[in-house]
This record gives sequence, C-alpha cells and structure tokens, in this order.
Amino acid sequence: MNKTELVAAMAEQAGLSKKDAEKALKAFTDVVADELKKEGKVQLVGFGTFEVSKRAAREGRNPQSGKVMSIPASKAPKLLGNYTTTLQVAKKECEAFFGIGAGPILFYAQARIWKFAAKAACRLRGE
Repeated sequence: MNKTELVAAMAEQAGLSKKDAEKALKAFTDVVADELKKEGKVQLVGFGTFEVSKRAAREGRNPQSGKVMSIPASKAPKLLGNYTTTLQVAKKECEAFFGIGAGPILFYAQARIWKFAAKAACRLRGE
C-alpha cells in the first residue's frame, strides 16, 4: 500500500474527505518524526511503538575492493509491533495458509510465546 492508497483507505473508513485524511496523515507523521528527533518514543496501545534504534560504529568491508573500512554510528527509526498486532497478522496468515480458522494454531503459538517470555524473565532475575 502506498501513501495515496493509505489516504484513500483512511478517508473511506473515517468518513473524511481525501484532503482531510491527507492532512491527518501528515500531522501524524510530523508529530512522530518530531518526537523521534528528540530521542523520544511514541506508543500506540494495540498497534506498536515508534522509537529510535541506535547502531554502534563498526568495521566493514568494501565489497568491490575488500578493504576494511569504518562505518560510523547511526540512528534509524524503528516500529516495534506489539503482541496484539503480531497475533492479528499471524491469524490472517494461518487462515490463508491452512484455509481454516486459526484458533488452535494461534493458541499453540501464544503458549510458545508466553513460555519463551517466562524463561527470559527468569534469566533476567538470575533464576
């Protein structure tokens, strides 16, 4: 989906004109960009979190010459999808792939995710 298609979909779903939907989208992207420039983050419950990802300086190789070169540290915007969004995507993929309701498959996936999260929490606590 490109920007034009997104604006059209937003306008249709919210009952706005395309011009108003485009203004809303621009305002949203401007606010998120301004917050990320300040090294902040924007959390949208039920969707995800926009934040700045920091990449450390490192050494790399020039693919043409093979010479070692230094790559400077950098920052990049990142969107972390939350658990609800991830499950919505997984449900659609499961239903499309298997052609059936994805309830049992998602229940299994949720159990695996929670088991992994519990193990990680125990490791952090030193248990």
